[in-house]
Amino acid sequence: MKTQREAILRGPLDAPLFGLALPLFAGYLFQMGFNYVDTWFVGRLGPDALAGVLATMFVVWSLFSLAEIVTVGVLARVAHAVGAEDPREAGAVVTTGVALAAVLALVIPAGGLLALPRLVAWMGLEPEPARLAQLYLRVLLLGYPTLIGFFLLESVFRGAGDTRTPMVVLSSCFLLNGVLDRVLIFGLGPIPALGVEGAALATVCSRGLGCLALLVLLLRSRERLGVTLPGVGWWSSERATRLVRIGAPASAAGLTFCLIYLALLRITAGFGTPAVAALGLGIRLEGLGFFVLVSLGRAAATIAGQNLGAGQPERARAAARRAVRWGVLVMLPFGLLLFAIPERVAAIFTEDPAVIEAAALYLRVVSWTMLPFASEVVLDNVASGLGDTLPAMLIEVIGTALRVPLALLLLQSGQGYSAVWWCIALTLLLKAVAFELWFARRSWEPSCSAG
Repeated sequence: MKTQREAILRGPLDAPLFGLALPLFAGYLFQMGFNYVDTWFVGRLGPDALAGVLATMFVVWSLFSLAEIVTVGVLARVAHAVGAEDPREAGAVVTTGVALAAVLALVIPAGGLLALPRLVAWMGLEPEPARLAQLYLRVLLLGYPTLIGFFLLESVFRGAGDTRTPMVVLSSCFLLNGVLDRVLIFGLGPIPALGVEGAALATVCSRGLGCLALLVLLLRSRERLGVTLPGVGWWSSERATRLVRIGAPASAAGLTFCLIYLALLRITAGFGTPAVAALGLGIRLEGLGFFVLVSLGRAAATIAGQNLGAGQPERARAAARRAVRWGVLVMLPFGLLLFAIPERVAAIFTEDPAVIEAAALYLRVVSWTMLPFASEVVLDNVASGLGDTLPAMLIEVIGTALRVPLALLLLQSGQGYSAVWWCIALTLLLKAVAFELWFARRSWEPSCSAG
């Protein structure tokens, strides 16, 4: 029987593609479960709590994007080193990544806590949702070291071709998070009800235990993964610079995405709390299809990265194209579902009629973009996994930035909050076209990848 690495480098592509993507998607299902369970419990606190927590989603994404300064480079370089059968280099990449992540784990929460009042005020929320949003974010910022640690170790396993282990750990975190949500949000016995702060604390505690579990598993499975921890002289400023150079464009693209959505949130806030809740709810519901595509894209990136390391550029290219085709097939029924019964889908998470109406319109508007969305998300993740992050950053930054002027332009026609929904759909299409052009023109020689 072939090993995972042999399957990645030789033979039909579907087996390693799905062998990597399915555990990734299962892990993302649990990741979405964090969000959906939090949303369900917080929704029981009322529309103010729901709007406040959903409005913070873009800030939380910013925190994840900042982690990509390190994690994207670690994934790309570990995959390349494992493909080249260089376990000592893979280990040096991991150790360097840990050092860089430790710096970010101190700097980002400190800056975030200082900027928090102004950031929440800039969102333009009504007073009570704004107060609850600030409480929620404060807890997440204090617990940020557990979040970045989890993402870093997850990227090491993924780059080495093991997506199953992070999935198993994340599933355990999800179950623990659900229990902690119920206890910390509403209280139990001597434990007081913490409301939205309890939801954030449940996330931090469960991720912290998951981070510890991944660290132990990494130390126990170094040989199997092809990662040898280096001895004296492991630090290299050149290696650290390379990791940051790969990760910084991906991080910048993610941050731009979040900033643009904060601007859209401010525009949407002018139509009241139901519209704000609908924007956050619609994006979270759309996330089910998004994570299918991310799973395919990151699986293809691991396959492509290891094949480039092994000097097989054509197989790397074929893996990316195969992932796009599967993404389109998966998103077709998903788009039809969002178009056909958006009210029923939105009603799972809220009973407020105004929120359901606005969220249903969002889902119906974006439903027709699900096929081009497949191309955008898969190829974006392939580019990041290969370390080819600058073109991906430019496409994402420019395409996402167009949403603000386009929304303002559509608002002049009197469409109301649906102007925001339509600008999101139109720019998804534009970004998909741009990624297809990037893919067609990209050089797939090994020297052009992974920094």
